[in-house]
Amino acid sequence: MLAICKLPEKTKDRAYALNFMLGDNKRIVDVEANPLKVTATRSNVFLHHANHYVYGTEGFTDPKSGDSRVNSEARCDRMLELLQSNEGKLNLNTFQEFLRDHANRPNMICAHVNPAKPKAHHSRTLDGMIYIPEKREAWISHGNPCENEFVRYTV
Repeated sequence: MLAICKLPEKTKDRAYALNFMLGDNKRIVDVEANPLKVTATRSNVFLHHANHYVYGTEGFTDPKSGDSRVNSEARCDRMLELLQSNEGKLNLNTFQEFLRDHANRPNMICAHVNPAKPKAHHSRTLDGMIYIPEKREAWISHGNPCENEFVRYTV
C-alpha cells in the first residue's frame, strides 16, 4: 500500500527532506518527506530503503544524482534481491549477512571508502541496524558490519 499526503501550503518554504521507518510486530511504515510531500508506504512483510527518494519526488529535486544516486539505487536493488531470494528464511543471522554484503563493488551494501575517489567523496557504512519490534530489540554494528560485531540493545 502506498499513501501520499500533501503538506499544507505554509510548510513549502522548508528545505528539509528525510526518510525514516516505523514499525511494530504487525506492520512497517516507510516515510519519505520533502518540503512538498509526505509519502508513507506500508507493509506487513518487509520494506527496504537506501539513500535516494523513491516515492515522494514530484515537484522536489532529489539531491542524489550521478554516482551517488547510482550507488544508492544499486544498494537498494541488492537489498530487495536478498530479501526476495531469502523469503521464508529471514532471521537475525540472514539480516546481519545482508548488511555485510559486498556484491556489486563499489556499490555494495556494506560500503567502504573508495580510495580512487577524491577525499571529499569518501563515504562508508557508519552503522548496521536491525530492529525486531516484537522482541523490543535493536542489533547495531557500529562501523562496517563486516568488521564489527552486532550488539543487542533492548527497551
